[in-house]
Amino acid sequence: MTGALDHQRRFTPDITEEDEHTVTRRTVLTGAAAATAAATVPAAVDMAARADSVDPNSREHMLLFVLLSSALTGIAANKLAPGFRLEPRPTNPPTVPAPPIDLAKSVPGSDPVDVKREYLTWANEKYPSALENLLQLVRKNLNASDRDEAIINALQFDDDDKSKTPSDLDAKYLARSIVLMWYLGAWYEPAELKALRKDPKRVPTFRVVSPKAYTQAWALRVAQAHPMGFSEMQFGYWTRPPNPRVDFT
Repeated sequence: MTGALDHQRRFTPDITEEDEHTVTRRTVLTGAAAATAAATVPAAVDMAARADSVDPNSREHMLLFVLLSSALTGIAANKLAPGFRLEPRPTNPPTVPAPPIDLAKSVPGSDPVDVKREYLTWANEKYPSALENLLQLVRKNLNASDRDEAIINALQFDDDDKSKTPSDLDAKYLARSIVLMWYLGAWYEPAELKALRKDPKRVPTFRVVSPKAYTQAWALRVAQAHPMGFSEMQFGYWTRPPNPRVDFT
């Protein structure tokens, strides 16, 4: 065994399921385990993919991906991507109706870690058409009064729904894989998650996306903890009461 983390190695972890109180308005531990995700993060898209593919270096595509990730995980977009900002900004009192969002003027974030780009690139390399479908769904609901709720409501259907297509199913399980990337820093193949529907006792394999993803896993932040061998907390933090969870999420 070498000292370096082999992020291409496949693992078969023991999966446990843990209940957690909400941090935002949605349960944030949706992606705390693959089995949980397979049962709780449904997804589908009612539209065909566009001819053009997703570009991880596109400002607009990154904005849409962060909004998608926020809706799926229940974590605020500016937490997933520090510096993220939609334009025009909300007014006080709010303008009714709210002006349409201008993606060209919005900011996808400027955090130095930039793990979001790794996740977008990974998903795009694995399932480009399904990812495009998901981003199109975000675009369709960009100016909805409750964007997150609109996205989640649009992503609800049973695998046996005859009105859905194979591309809908691909998007459905890719959404679950994206949730798990954010929470665990690992990639679970959509096919593995789909198999859990018929065999809940199945132990899925996964791949750590990268050493960077390992340190940025949100499951540990939600638990007010840190990954082994990496911490941004001040030495001796364990002798004091933990900070409020909002400081972590």
